[in-house]
Amino acid sequence: MEKARAMQATVATVLLGVVFAGSATLVPAANATASPAPSPSSSTGISSATVNARIKAKLIERVRSPRLGKDFSVRVFDPQTRSTIYSRQSLVGQVPASNLKLATAVIALKTLGPASTSTTRVIATTDPSTIVIVGGGDPMLTYGRINLLAKRTADVLKASPEPMTSVRVKFDNSRFAPFTSPRGWLSTYVPGEVNPVDALSIYGHTTSTPARFATKYFVQRLVAAGVPATYAGQATGAAGTHVTKVVGAPLQTAVNRMLLVSDNNIAETLARNSAIAIGQPATWAGVRAAAQTQLAAMGVPMAGVSVIDGSGVSRANRLSAKALVTILRVATNGNPAFTGIQSGLPVAGRTGTLKASNKRYTTRPSKCAAGKVFAKTGSLTGVLSLSGIAVAADGKPRLFSIVLNKVSTKKYTRLQIRRSMDVLAATIVGCY
Repeated sequence: MEKARAMQATVATVLLGVVFAGSATLVPAANATASPAPSPSSSTGISSATVNARIKAKLIERVRSPRLGKDFSVRVFDPQTRSTIYSRQSLVGQVPASNLKLATAVIALKTLGPASTSTTRVIATTDPSTIVIVGGGDPMLTYGRINLLAKRTADVLKASPEPMTSVRVKFDNSRFAPFTSPRGWLSTYVPGEVNPVDALSIYGHTTSTPARFATKYFVQRLVAAGVPATYAGQATGAAGTHVTKVVGAPLQTAVNRMLLVSDNNIAETLARNSAIAIGQPATWAGVRAAAQTQLAAMGVPMAGVSVIDGSGVSRANRLSAKALVTILRVATNGNPAFTGIQSGLPVAGRTGTLKASNKRYTTRPSKCAAGKVFAKTGSLTGVLSLSGIAVAADGKPRLFSIVLNKVSTKKYTRLQIRRSMDVLAATIVGCY
């Protein structure tokens, strides 16, 4: 599974390296093999002005589709000429759904750095029979890493001059504030759509008690390693001596995964770690303060912007199409820190939430844009969004954001509406 994920991230990185050749300078993700790419402008022979004029004319016509409804925003931007090609209500704050993860990604990469990691530790307390597993806010703490932590702990305990006959195991997840649902989260969201946000949580496991589950699993692995152990509950702010630790995957890996499959749990963990990194508390208020200050510092227009969480699950979030396009400009400006965003975006008809099995870019007229659109999807009841990069007819990228609110399924299915959004992306590509 991990090899497959790494391969997906590498393929996306190489593709985007080709897409942006001749425009911005991008740095491929680690282990990616970059391929030389010809200059798009010389290979197509089509002027950017001609391409932009066609995109604008066709979008004016196609945004009239009744499937899109009336409450939606669109913005298309040419990073080469630094000009807006098309804009419709792009200054209006809309519910962005998971397009908010683009903001979470740039904030995390800026404040923490793509190579940063999180550490999960085990400490020994003054009580010789008790150890504590301390959550470090690892967004991708796998079962494998917990297994390794248990093995290392067992080895240390067995090698002690006074080996323990049994050990009590507590957890300390106080890096993050105790969980409460934020404004805009429905009661049905937890833990189905997103787990309670916790500094000690096993990646990929759905539960309403992340730290307790992780600790009980750790206890099981200790027992399997030959150390009699029992679960002993919580120890907030525990102090003690170092026993052992495991270090998580680089932040860039977590960002790639979050964007590719739209992982809510990774997003919320990254948002809290970002808040801590700039001196804010690991609370919803801290997440909001960090987002507001960091986005403003990056030049994102803040009119109509309100960030409640890191995943986009909250229905109280607001982002304008202009804000989303500006975030994409930041993500593709050649700064090596943001490579994780560029390589992590789903590829139309190929990977992640835009893969063909999700019925995206598989039918006319959007099928022609498969492999040429790299975008983050978003979906809540009444909300659909798509923001990313389209390779236009001149071989150069265009940045775009399409956000639909008050989506009605009385006349059209959600799939039909999604495909109408894909048609707009194909229009930017210029193949329809």
